[in-house]
Amino acid sequence: MPRHEAPNHPDCFIDCPGEGFAHYTEHNGPCTTGCDPNGLAEAHARMIRAGGWEIHSSGMVRGIGARGLMRMATVLTPLAVDVERASEALKILREAAQTLGNERISTDWYDRDGVEVIESLAITTGRTSFA
Repeated sequence: MPRHEAPNHPDCFIDCPGEGFAHYTEHNGPCTTGCDPNGLAEAHARMIRAGGWEIHSSGMVRGIGARGLMRMATVLTPLAVDVERASEALKILREAAQTLGNERISTDWYDRDGVEVIESLAITTGRTSFA
């Protein structure tokens, strides 16, 4: 069974039969994991609510599709109202998700702020880049 583990945090993992995610809020947790990659949206939102967009996380997601990316954009957009960088990243993520079709993506990140995680997901779709 594949292991989904947050980079540099070997205690933050879950073994799933396929898709999944591990999300670790730097530097003292919490660790959130799940076998449904769509749960990443809630984990990331909890982190943003607790510490703002500047707080960092490490993690991985395997097999997230358009539905999961749109969920990220939907859940996080209300938290980005006064943060232009976050709003722009979420807009680009939403646009990338709309062109993904049935394709699924996987990515890892280490010690990235809240917006950098969104940018990483958008870039991994292969449909956008950030200047």
